[in-house]
Amino acid sequence: MRRRTTLALAMPVVLCASGRLTAWTGLCLTVLLAGCSTVYSMAISGDLDRPTASFRQAGKPIDLCLRSLEVRDRSDGAGAGRLVWEIQAEDRCVTMDSLAYGEAPTGFTTVHAAEPLKEGVVYEAFGLGGTMGLFAASAAGGATFIYHDGRGWQSAGAVQ
Repeated sequence: MRRRTTLALAMPVVLCASGRLTAWTGLCLTVLLAGCSTVYSMAISGDLDRPTASFRQAGKPIDLCLRSLEVRDRSDGAGAGRLVWEIQAEDRCVTMDSLAYGEAPTGFTTVHAAEPLKEGVVYEAFGLGGTMGLFAASAAGGATFIYHDGRGWQSAGAVQ
């Protein structure tokens, strides 16, 4: 029986206010000039054949509004890597707290069917999404990971 592990990977996400012209314009300008960012993390759990990503902020589970996600094989260390799975929201973004590899959630279309993952290969997950509401913002981020049997999912560090 394989040991289940969870790996939290920092996924820095830059947020920028939408710049709507309202009575809050001065506040928006202040926020834009001061810079606005937050960090989400992605916890990877499960086995090689069906990893699951869950999203967190400040260590707590959150719902993330996701527009697209792609997973690439980065084992060659050059270029963008080989695409192994890609999904896109059918309309805007879809709010979720977790996502299983190879299973397009309701409201998503599979752009590239999931290929089997392999032990010892570096993978990069990259997502686009955002926040909703008065100060809607775009978000983008990614993480690299590798699966080692007996040790589960681990961070693969920075990939150039």
